Amino acid sequence: MNRFLKWILIVVFLLVIVGCLVFVFVNLNASMKVDPTPIKVAVSEDVNRTKQELEDKLRNAPWQGLRFIREERTWR
Repeated sequence: MNRFLKWILIVVFLLVIVGCLVFVFVNLNASMKVDPTPIKVAVSEDVNRTKQELEDKLRNAPWQGLRFIREERTWR
């Protein structure tokens, strides 16, 4: 009886280890995503162009040197 119980415990232990390994590898592979095929873009858009244009306008603004004077409540 003792020998029979020993073999059953060994088999159960091996099944648990194999089950854990299968679970881990299946979950690791499930989280990996395959890159989709690249899509060709008809027109490329420069995202920095609008920001650069705004910065250029602000640098060349006529009010660039103005400061607000609180006592007089005016800009000079």
